Amino acid sequence: MENDLIRKSDVLKLIDDVHKDKINLSDLSQYIISMPAAYSVENVIEALSKDIEPNVDGDTGEHCNNWVVDMVNELIERHIRIVKMGLKK
Repeated sequence: MENDLIRKSDVLKLIDDVHKDKINLSDLSQYIISMPAAYSVENVIEALSKDIEPNVDGDTGEHCNNWVVDMVNELIERHIRIVKMGLKK
């Protein structure tokens, strides 16, 4: 499977539905496979944060005005904010 992460609440609901005989046990694996994938917000933020590069000269270590680095870092930070907004729902 491409992504094996699923929400705990979805699994608990599925177990409850199976317990109430709403779902045939032989179809259980198909229901699990069809569940929407979840992800770890913390892991996504950590991975994105690692891509932020300091805007400094590699030789001198002094700050430089590389607009490309600033732009890429700004986009990464924007994506981090978008991922964090998902936590508020």
